[in-house]
Amino acid sequence: LADSLIAKGVSVTTVRKFIQGVGFIGPALMLVLLTFQTSANGALAVLTVAIGCTAFTQAGFLVNFQEIGPRYVGALHGMANTAGSFAGIVGTYMTGVILESTHPRPTVLVITAGGYAFGAATWLAFSTGERVFGWPGFEWFEWMMLGGRRRRGCASGHCRGYDRGADRRALRGCN
Repeated sequence: LADSLIAKGVSVTTVRKFIQGVGFIGPALMLVLLTFQTSANGALAVLTVAIGCTAFTQAGFLVNFQEIGPRYVGALHGMANTAGSFAGIVGTYMTGVILESTHPRPTVLVITAGGYAFGAATWLAFSTGERVFGWPGFEWFEWMMLGGRRRRGCASGHCRGYDRGADRRALRGCN
């Protein structure tokens, strides 16, 4: 779906926002709807749609790293996975705390839906499909990603003044 929209001329930013919006807003709505289900089959159907909607994130934020910073895909993806793991740890603990304090299950579902809605609002407000990293003004990010190693200079300009560590072939001719 995303590739066909881009091929039809829709901007990459618009496509990523739309696809990720479905991936976040769909589960949020389904989790709220789940609180009103009275049968196991109804709950299963709603939960299936919620999980199905999360598949849209594969064409939303996961491929977006390549677009916003092709040179730093690994680092960006690693930071996102770290944040996601941290949220999973804290979320699991907080779910237990909420359920043990005699709050009903819908409380957990509504809080989770709120997290999805917050993520959707943040993504829709701030995401882009254009290159962000590697442009002037993001030298601090490059410095951080490269472990603070800085080259003294480069006659040809191709090393951009930073030591890329393992990729020494790209630095031939740099001081």
